[in-house]
Amino acid sequence: MRGYSSPSKTGVGEGVFEVEGVVKRINNSGEEQMLARTLLTRSLYVNGSVSNENDWGVLTAQYLDLGPAQIDGPGSILHLVQTNQPYLRTDGCSSNTLLTEARGQTDNDNQLGLRIWPVLNRTLPPSNLYAISPKIDEHIWSFDDTKNQCGPRRNRSSICIRDKTDSRRRAPMDVIREGNSVRIPATAICPGHSGDCHVYVEHINLQKNSRLLIENDSRPVVLHMELPQGASPSPSGMSGGIQLGNNAQICGVNTGSDDSCNNRPERLVITASSGDSPQNCQPSQQQLKIQGVSLPSAMVSLPRGSVHLTGDTQLRGMIWSHAFCANGHQLKLTTTDVSSNQHLSMQAGELWEWKNSGFTGIGRTINRGILGTGIDTFRQW
Repeated sequence: MRGYSSPSKTGVGEGVFEVEGVVKRINNSGEEQMLARTLLTRSLYVNGSVSNENDWGVLTAQYLDLGPAQIDGPGSILHLVQTNQPYLRTDGCSSNTLLTEARGQTDNDNQLGLRIWPVLNRTLPPSNLYAISPKIDEHIWSFDDTKNQCGPRRNRSSICIRDKTDSRRRAPMDVIREGNSVRIPATAICPGHSGDCHVYVEHINLQKNSRLLIENDSRPVVLHMELPQGASPSPSGMSGGIQLGNNAQICGVNTGSDDSCNNRPERLVITASSGDSPQNCQPSQQQLKIQGVSLPSAMVSLPRGSVHLTGDTQLRGMIWSHAFCANGHQLKLTTTDVSSNQHLSMQAGELWEWKNSGFTGIGRTINRGILGTGIDTFRQW
């Protein structure tokens, strides 16, 4: 192998290989005589795939403030780095170096450093991985239990909706309120649609004993922390993010069941593909702030935006975020299904048909090349 030109930052695309061949002859005196040299230049389509569940990047970020994290189940912590300099030292691949660069702590897991896998010049998967037969709900939603701003004066509501092209908000009529719980029936969002339902939220702030329950058993629901294309600007006071207090909760529930969370993370996705690309933990757009079991199970996919822990947090799912900020708190991330104990990448891959879209995973990959479309060149001299 004389040379190799790698594909794009996604790891998928055309790679160019140069293979040199040499023909020599050894004469009677034992000396080598060069007879011919050849150089084959070949283009191959390179596709990197995650080989097993332990190699999946279950927690992936470009800016990583890991803190005292703990991973319960298979999977790696993928650190998308912009420079390889720290890893070129003699101890560059040691656990201490990996932890230092990821700002991690071994308070709860002395093997945490072995989970970290730095990758140079890679990008996060796009949020459209969570779209098969998408339907966009016609309303933009907001929830805030600290401000009751919608509905008649005598019966103000903490839940507001507005049309995409209208900044005036009103209380929805088809949600179910039971004490501190608000249930969003399947008929209240994307009515009549059997595929994945996409809901745009411009503000969620739940700080009391409030629970937002979303029926997602008959179809998966994707919450977008951004405005849809062509929407009017948000009214004043809208954060563009989600903030959940220790006693608040968002989770998916089954239709016709009680208010127990169904713990199906692949069926509740939180995403944002527009907004800031934060390089630190300072305030920015599209922030997801969680603590406790305020988000017990979900898939978080934030090519833009960040995840912030505001207290010790437990989550069943996977987190792919431009920035992950522990802020000194512990994340306990469970990466297996609650019933079958299968890795969540299998559940999500089947539901969202990732293989059909050409997505073979993010994490530690094995690169394979198949014959490309370029013309092979063969030189001899």
